[in-house]
Amino acid sequence: SLRAPDGAPAWASQSGDPDTASNADRTRQRFMLLSDLDGMNLRCRADACGEIEDAIIECREGRIAFIVIDPDENFLGIADTNRLAPFAALGVTTGEEVRLDATKEMVLSSRELPEELDTLDRAACEAIYSAYGMTHPKTRGAIPMSQRTE
Repeated sequence: SLRAPDGAPAWASQSGDPDTASNADRTRQRFMLLSDLDGMNLRCRADACGEIEDAIIECREGRIAFIVIDPDENFLGIADTNRLAPFAALGVTTGEEVRLDATKEMVLSSRELPEELDTLDRAACEAIYSAYGMTHPKTRGAIPMSQRTE
């Protein structure tokens, strides 16, 4: 199962303590080199879904914001369009693959990797999270514009 009873990704440890983590939490590596992520096979729920091509670092926050996916959408991968996914949707396994809590259709409908990373503004980032049914961390708990008072 990819999800815990509360709907959270099963690989996301709530306690942060490896000694008290559930079995699902233990499948996630505690640390890994970013260079090891590049080229790892990607599994979208039950299906093979391509491989990790790269990662995008959010410099102001000091964290990995997105992964770049080569989705193997065309024969032999010719002219594939790299797509983006929130790093938070990943569950790194101890093997040679990474699990993404998404369908291949979600990946294929997600935003393409832009030529210039500067075009990834807040709206673009929110759209990427939305494509995976997730809320962008910067908008959690925010008051919608329509409900704000001046």
